[in-house]
Amino acid sequence: MKSYMIILALPTLLLAATVNKNLIWVDEQIEAIKPSRKGLEKHATATLRDPFYEILRINRMKDEEPVEEKMAAPAPVTQEQPLMLQAIMNSKSVKINDKWYKLDDELYGYTVKDIDRTSVLLQKQKKTLKLYTASTKSNIKIQIK
Repeated sequence: MKSYMIILALPTLLLAATVNKNLIWVDEQIEAIKPSRKGLEKHATATLRDPFYEILRINRMKDEEPVEEKMAAPAPVTQEQPLMLQAIMNSKSVKINDKWYKLDDELYGYTVKDIDRTSVLLQKQKKTLKLYTASTKSNIKIQIK
């Protein structure tokens, strides 16, 4: 029984010695930073420039747009994005390319002509386009716990 106690006590003593060495190192570091450091006197700080002045000036310049750009008309979109039907709400509104539309709204030259539970019909002059939702499930069940 005594031999088991000695075997168990030996690792505990080794661990305690390791922890003690780490604590001594921490104490040494704390003692090294304890002495007060001499800083600038109050009158010296009054003559220093604002360290953030340049950053503020640059940010103000970024916010201001040149006069020519303010007066220029926005460039027309020449390339059409692929139309992606993301959601249908109560067969009255649809979400296409992150924007909501309802019947007779226009998007990229198409007019929303019909909305049903799983699709939307778009028309552009004589061309018609039907977009479908990715899911074919019509019933969504929400459980509240």
